[in-house]
Amino acid sequence: LDAGGHCLLEMPTGTGKTVCLLSLITSYQHAHPNTGKLVYCTRTVPEMNSVMEELGTVLAYRSEELRKEREAMAVISSSA
Repeated sequence: LDAGGHCLLEMPTGTGKTVCLLSLITSYQHAHPNTGKLVYCTRTVPEMNSVMEELGTVLAYRSEELRKEREAMAVISSSA
């Protein structure tokens, strides 16, 4: 992503391309807040609905993991 080039990802159906890309890009955006928008294009509306569902899952997972991390840091800080 830092190089600003193009990428081609070719894998069989059902191997996790969408969740892989969404996880990578949203994690990058989280680490680099000044990063621009994510533009994800699909051929059909049902495909876009599926992507939005996957995005919700990815963001919910990240939110939960970050919450756990903050709680663990709070426990470590209070123990010191």
